[in-house]
Amino acid sequence: MLLEDAALPEDVSRELSELEGYLTGLCLIEDRDIGNAGISLARSALIRIMRDHRRARFPLPGDKPMAKVYELLGRQYARFGDWEMAADCYGHATLYWNSVRNVRRTHPMLVLCHLLHGDRSDAAEMLELAADGGDGAGPPGHFLRIARKLIDTTSDLRNEVERFPLTRPMGPVVHGYLASLTAGNLAGNGHLEEALGLLDAVTTYLGSERAPDEVLADLNQRRASVLLGLGRYAESREAALSAWQVLDSARYQACSHAQRQALWRSIAPSRYVALRASVALGQGEALGELIERCRLQSLIAAEVEVEVKGKEQLEQITSADSDPEPVQSKDDQENLHAGTSIFAAINDAMNATLLLQPRATDFGTMALPEGVFWSTQIENGTLFWFLASDGHHLGHGAIDLRQHPDLQPMLRALAGYSESSDPQLWNLPPYKPQAGDYYEPVTHLADWNSPEELIMSTTIGAVLPEPLVALLHDADNGAPVQLTLSPSRELAAVLWPIVIVPDSSDRLIERAVLRMWTSSAIESARAARPRSPQGLPCPLLLVCENPDGSLRDRPEPNITQRAKVRLVRESATLEALQEALYEIGPGEPGLLFYTGHAFHDEDPANAMLPLASESSVQAGQLFGAFEDGTPYLPMPSRVILSCCSSSSGGLLGGETLGLAAGMIQSGAHQVIATGADVFDSSFTQAFDELLVEGMTRPNVDAGTLLRATQLRMLKEWKTYSLRGGTDFAEDFKDPHPIIWAAYQAY
Repeated sequence: MLLEDAALPEDVSRELSELEGYLTGLCLIEDRDIGNAGISLARSALIRIMRDHRRARFPLPGDKPMAKVYELLGRQYARFGDWEMAADCYGHATLYWNSVRNVRRTHPMLVLCHLLHGDRSDAAEMLELAADGGDGAGPPGHFLRIARKLIDTTSDLRNEVERFPLTRPMGPVVHGYLASLTAGNLAGNGHLEEALGLLDAVTTYLGSERAPDEVLADLNQRRASVLLGLGRYAESREAALSAWQVLDSARYQACSHAQRQALWRSIAPSRYVALRASVALGQGEALGELIERCRLQSLIAAEVEVEVKGKEQLEQITSADSDPEPVQSKDDQENLHAGTSIFAAINDAMNATLLLQPRATDFGTMALPEGVFWSTQIENGTLFWFLASDGHHLGHGAIDLRQHPDLQPMLRALAGYSESSDPQLWNLPPYKPQAGDYYEPVTHLADWNSPEELIMSTTIGAVLPEPLVALLHDADNGAPVQLTLSPSRELAAVLWPIVIVPDSSDRLIERAVLRMWTSSAIESARAARPRSPQGLPCPLLLVCENPDGSLRDRPEPNITQRAKVRLVRESATLEALQEALYEIGPGEPGLLFYTGHAFHDEDPANAMLPLASESSVQAGQLFGAFEDGTPYLPMPSRVILSCCSSSSGGLLGGETLGLAAGMIQSGAHQVIATGADVFDSSFTQAFDELLVEGMTRPNVDAGTLLRATQLRMLKEWKTYSLRGGTDFAEDFKDPHPIIWAAYQAY
């Protein structure tokens, strides 16, 4: 018995910490606290390795506790559809188990994870390790036989449907995912009725066995795809929406953005089926709702960071006593191994945030803008679109983007000039670069009406829907279309003002006043706030310019010197900015002008505007509020963000989490931001000053102002091009559209 204040022996303390981490992890899994469960289990594994380095040396020894930890982590990653990381977990669990019985339970999940991830070669390699390459007997034998057929896509699996119940003893998870893969194979080979029969039978059985929700939802997602193929559209959409809701629920627990990304990818089939079925049913308003639902991927909670239990203990353990034990050599220590999933679990837990699940949105609550509204969503290489006029459904449809092979190289070229547009998140058709499809926006867009410029500018125009094109043709410069764009993330970096309207030589900005949509939630919040008094000037209240000192100096005198508060270089600290914003108050008449270098993270909540002294404003902070409802960072009525991709709308969830949306959430009524990167140039400075001067006028509309300014730039672009082109070798002194066409009104 220990005396009061007596310390436990170090080895006993670590053993207890290891056990505490494991048991805490089990409890947190039960509570569905994913982030904290992951770090508790990872901590338990790391402590165990530190207690005896031999547990992490190849070949890995039999170790039941280590196997259990990896298996539990595998289940966590499988919930998010992160099959690659789940395979790492189950692979290590298989290596650590010293019981044939347990290996037979874990090894099938390893094979299934590889198959679900699309890694047939890895799955085949794992199968070679089973039962001497033979099929074996009993349920494991049936599993191996089916799995080998799944690796060979030409195999006929119809004769396995009747015998499929023989795999039930493998457990509900293995049985369910095996059925999902088998049904996918059957459907892919045209055997839709057989696939549906298998899915219905397995779902009924697993429902009685209380299988995990994510397994049943995966089967339902597969069933939705099969029903779509059979032309049973109403049933397919119902199944897709049900699977989407169940699988999506995990994203609104404390988890990392990487986990949300994996889950968003895994439910792509449900989104595609729901959208495609709505088109087939001719239900345009339902399609509009679904596109908006895709846009409302996540709303950030006021409390961004989530407490990670055990973080301090982990830091203490991993930093203390790092020297190897005397009986172990330096070579032993260097050969230590821990699975990628262990460190991924720690990273995911450390970066866990909490998202608020958005309220259900229907067509009647979407707060559609006045004028024309065009929204798009790209799934499985198909562009789904919805068109409304003054809130009334005008048209909808789907465009197979495989019929537009020039689209993808152009979008990828533009994405190279947008820090918030990540092609890894796109759902465009498979693409292999071809000779002649290389585009360089700075070079090829420099000269108006050059062959390269025309190719790039007409490519997007070709996918504008016919009803929208008809409205644009009916418009003229005196009565332009009031057009609000809600583009999918693949189109986030498009330079919309210079897009050529089909069957004309006019640019989109010549026929329309362009505005960008954030989301129904953000737009509703803006509409509910009182507007600024009419007829009064909007003073330039705050300038925050060049906080890190990396931009060129603005020539004097300049318009920013009129600001009531001017924070430049080292004076532009977070404290100074907060003080100025609190003095103004949310939504108060006035203009904030920021210019600097916006930075972006894979998580749009972490997109930031850097400030002096290594501080910053993060997008997530713009969505927080005090108890009385006052925003953490209140914004005046008008904001201009002149920096690279400052809307941050191209990232997953960026439409509702990005900087432009955050400015509106924090009080701004009108925002001008950029959808692509802008260059630090003489022209950029001059263009910014035109915008600042215009945004200080009374009763100004940001979209109308921006259109007038961009029409002026369009005219000057033509003039400079006709005089022999422009030279941008050192500085942009002339109106290159890669700069002026990147600005967007919100």
